[in-house]
Amino acid sequence: MSEWGTLGMPPMLIQPLVENAVSHGIEPKAEGGTIRVRIEVADDWFELSVEDNGMGLSDTPKGNGIALQNVRDRLSGLFGHEGLLTVAQNCSGGVTATIRIRLHHLQGLQRSFYDYSQARSPQS
Repeated sequence: MSEWGTLGMPPMLIQPLVENAVSHGIEPKAEGGTIRVRIEVADDWFELSVEDNGMGLSDTPKGNGIALQNVRDRLSGLFGHEGLLTVAQNCSGGVTATIRIRLHHLQGLQRSFYDYSQARSPQS
């Protein structure tokens, strides 16, 4: 990745995917499991995958899907059609959630998308 310089990632994209892998995949599985986070750069795309070997996708989802929709909305708002989230069942069980972003969006990215230290709380 050094040929691309510094790559940044907007906040609050990875955490919901890891939380979902824990709460929906690994936690319900009696023997526990493994979560793997993988980063790959190929064909001008940055790809980050969160893969678990947990329970897999269910026909009757246990959650409300808000976390995944928030990630999709954030990607779309920041990168348009060049920011994607896919969720797929693994062949061996478990789920892989993958974020794909056109690489040029992440080059030299600073925390300019949202600075949490500048967030204002509602005034009384």
